Amino acid sequence: MNRIEAVLFDLDGTLVNSHKIVVELFKTTLDFYNIHLSNEEIAPKIVHTLEGSYQAMVQGEDINKFCLKHGELNGELIPKIETFSGVYEVLNEFEKSKIELAVVTARTRWTEEILRSTGLKGIFKKVVTGSDVANNKPDPEGIYKVLGELGVRKINAIMIGDTAPDIGAGKNAGIETVGVTYGFYGNKVIECNPDYVINNFVELREIVIRK
Repeated sequence: MNRIEAVLFDLDGTLVNSHKIVVELFKTTLDFYNIHLSNEEIAPKIVHTLEGSYQAMVQGEDINKFCLKHGELNGELIPKIETFSGVYEVLNEFEKSKIELAVVTARTRWTEEILRSTGLKGIFKKVVTGSDVANNKPDPEGIYKVLGELGVRKINAIMIGDTAPDIGAGKNAGIETVGVTYGFYGNKVIECNPDYVINNFVELREIVIRK
């Protein structure tokens, strides 16, 4: 097995437990414009882009106004977001093992604020958001950008995520992938055929730190 020199993470649903907050944010935005959907109706329509999510929820409406209100409300809810259990401890172990850490997220706004609020800012050598690439996941552009800037070969990198675009991006980039079952997709991530599957963050330690 090749030594892992760089671990690339998705953010929401992988490092931070933001699912309930994200659904709450969409619901609050929709309620503001007198469109009332239940959490169960909202959750399946959330995709990797804000515009795409609202297009699925409010057909025939001005999507831009929903996105703007969403952005206004987002900052108020960020302090409620927490990391998953074991994240700090495992990331610290990776740092001590001289493993480079990076985030590749489809988020375009608030990424830095979330990292700061959860105490993760400063841990990652590179952070690539949806605003930094022309093509979002599952396109491998973000992964290529990180590996190029870190000077790490594909055979020494691994992508961790909870959704099909995350796993797809890793596969399209030609690097190993880990699917987490505790995120947005739940056990459905297994259907994406990642190289490894973990049920909690601590299990990642044995996959990444190779003897």
